[in-house]
Amino acid sequence: MAGTIDSANTVFTTPSPYTAGTLAVYLNGQLQMHHAGNPWTETDPSTGTATLSFAPQPGDTVAAFYLDTTPTLPETEVCELEGSIEDVDGIAGELIVSDDLAGYVDDVEALEGELSDVFLTGTIEDVESLEGELAICDS
Repeated sequence: MAGTIDSANTVFTTPSPYTAGTLAVYLNGQLQMHHAGNPWTETDPSTGTATLSFAPQPGDTVAAFYLDTTPTLPETEVCELEGSIEDVDGIAGELIVSDDLAGYVDDVEALEGELSDVFLTGTIEDVESLEGELAICDS
């Protein structure tokens, strides 16, 4: 967590926004319990801010673990595909076909994540394992 450790500052910030209720604050490696009479509060998860009820002393270490609200996933965007995608053994992340697919996706053994398609003029064949979400808006 970022913040001045000077016996006066009580406001600290995570490098990125966190999901409310997932923040865990540590002082010198010790978990600071978050309960009635809390030693800290989630000030603003959208900015990554937390306020301690005490000011750490010079030499103290303040750390946090949290669920980031802005995770990044691998993404492949295809605006227009003329042809085919064949023999895919594993795709992790998100495959988005945003405009046209004039062809086919063939022999997919494992597709994890999301396959989104706005306009599909073809076929998806021989899918052995599909995890996640398959969304076809128009076909």
